[in-house]
Amino acid sequence: MESEACLQPCLWRKCSPNTTNLLKRTNWGSLVLNNLSWLYPGSLNSVFPPLHSQSQYLILAPSPQTFNLMLASTIAFSLITFNDIKTAAFFATPIARAKLHNRIILVKTSKGNFAKFYVQSGDDLTISDVVVYNPAGCIIKTSTNLVIHAGFRCDVDNAVETGNNANADFWWNSGTWMMEPNNSATFCRLPDIDDITFSEIKNAPYSTHRIPREWMSRQIIFCQTSQGRFAKLWVEWKTTELIIRQFNTFNADGTLHLSKANITLHVTQTLDLDNGVIAGANSDIWWEAETAAVSTHYLTPTSAAKFSFESFYQYEKYLPLLKSGAIRGAMMITGASDRNYNSWTEAEKLQLREFVFLLETNKALPIIAAPALTADTFMNNCDAVKIYMAHVAQSFWVDANNKVSWHLTGSSATHLLHLFDMHKLYNFTPGSGYSFDFNVMGGVTDWSPGICYKFLVDNAMIKADVFDSIKAVAEWVRINLFHISGFAKDLDGPFATQQDQWQFIFGYRGLPPIDKMITPLPGKKHVTHGCWGTDGFFAAVLRSINIPVKHGRSLFGVDSHSRAEFFTIGKNLAHGDDLYNGFVRIGINNVPIHRVFMSNSEITDLIDAPPPLPGKTVGETAAHNHIRFVTDLGIEFKTSYLLKLRCEDKSSGINTGAGSKVWESLHSDYTDAEIASVVAGCDTAIAAIGGGCTTVFAS
Repeated sequence: MESEACLQPCLWRKCSPNTTNLLKRTNWGSLVLNNLSWLYPGSLNSVFPPLHSQSQYLILAPSPQTFNLMLASTIAFSLITFNDIKTAAFFATPIARAKLHNRIILVKTSKGNFAKFYVQSGDDLTISDVVVYNPAGCIIKTSTNLVIHAGFRCDVDNAVETGNNANADFWWNSGTWMMEPNNSATFCRLPDIDDITFSEIKNAPYSTHRIPREWMSRQIIFCQTSQGRFAKLWVEWKTTELIIRQFNTFNADGTLHLSKANITLHVTQTLDLDNGVIAGANSDIWWEAETAAVSTHYLTPTSAAKFSFESFYQYEKYLPLLKSGAIRGAMMITGASDRNYNSWTEAEKLQLREFVFLLETNKALPIIAAPALTADTFMNNCDAVKIYMAHVAQSFWVDANNKVSWHLTGSSATHLLHLFDMHKLYNFTPGSGYSFDFNVMGGVTDWSPGICYKFLVDNAMIKADVFDSIKAVAEWVRINLFHISGFAKDLDGPFATQQDQWQFIFGYRGLPPIDKMITPLPGKKHVTHGCWGTDGFFAAVLRSINIPVKHGRSLFGVDSHSRAEFFTIGKNLAHGDDLYNGFVRIGINNVPIHRVFMSNSEITDLIDAPPPLPGKTVGETAAHNHIRFVTDLGIEFKTSYLLKLRCEDKSSGINTGAGSKVWESLHSDYTDAEIASVVAGCDTAIAAIGGGCTTVFAS
């Protein structure tokens, strides 16, 4: 067993010489003996004790990624992510009680799930803060203060003590005082405070920022003292008290200066880490109470001392967003009931914190493709939660890192709801689950805000102004998007169902996935499912930079069409198809993109509530007004579509009137006199173009 224990890359153990041959038969990584260089990346080199010439230490490195989570020994427990756990190296080796005192243990359970928890050993094991993930990365169980009595077993998947070996992941063996894995479960034990060396403490990044109480739950932090020494502390808070379970202070040369244990600080008390005196003259840490009611506490550096708690300091910038009552109220999870952030479960809050931290540290979220569907429509709850959390995390990351010039703080309630309310992302059907839906965002499966953001960055579409950013996306849409044909009339078909057509175009039977609209499959175009798809595209890509898009409707005649409402700036596309309408589409004499948008007043006066024209309904009048709006742009700027119509007439020797292409296109909404004026204007424009109609036809 000693030899096997040495194979655990989460541990360092002194090994007997006969382990060498065992290691040589593995293909997991590299063997390090005696005083040869460590193969671990970054600051992990200093986690392990120095090698001595007469001792052999075996360190196995399956891959640098396995150890990423240990690069900062001050990692907050809640910021050890599913990806970190999943890529750790697990072994079915019992762990002795001496190695289970105040440790973080990672587990791959007998059911194939993953978990992390704190453990404190005695005759009984006290397990705190259990977090269990399914293989897809969703948190499926959380628990606190679980006790495994001597001789009993633990079902980690359900976070319960059990006497049933069939469901157990480990046995707390009171005969050997070992935590022994059961039923194919495996462990990885992370370093504790005793494993951290002076080199790691000295070389860590330091800050003068204070740390909120809730981040002080059994946490290791470092301190650079007011006297220039370095200390490592293991702390936890109990109600209004801060307990320093252990601290070690080192001189500048790395020698141990002071070691203390179990010091309790009451509210407003301070501690000098150079001499261990409470309320000393040159104190280094202060247990600060922010309010008179002492409901909020902070661990605060004093007297020029500094802290190192890198993972918290990376996450710290997001705390003001999570403290905003308006933002918390907008963060609505839907389903059987609607719950804003104040009523989220602990698992949901931890999932969001983890996703935010992954973005902040430039690591991938556990979402790799558009969600698998049942009945070509519904995703499972895990995928729905992950995609929603990815959107919220993206909004937070963009705001906290000043990726855009506009901010969430001070935004309207409607603005925040369109970014954070799950109603604005999915439809929920009791008994079936969540689905992307035409009537919610439009015709799009918006599964990856990261892909949307990268698209905007790669195409330089993020501008200093909201409307400029929208216009940049609109230009791309005008140039690239191709309106889908009906599935029964598609020239590549016909297809039996809409889902069959989507499968052919996008390789997916649900609503068009955003990534395949941006980057089509080989041989396919940038296809949109009409106005509903285009408005969904706008909503998907723009929400990745915190620009909300309302999915509106325009009634033309008796038919309802989709419109994109950019309500934060009072601009609208009356019809999602307007940008690639023939009169507006890119070519000769292009319409300035801003002219395609209607103001709120234009939407009201021309589309939603126009005075009915003689013999027409409001809907018919709206259709007429909309056609005039778009066609007038083509007439004003003499765009390619209109000029081609006139060139076809000229080639046929037709001037105007019935039978002419221009007249046939315009006569339903323009008088003959107006059409004659249009024809004259087209002739002038064609004459001014080098090559005349030859150039027009080639455009």
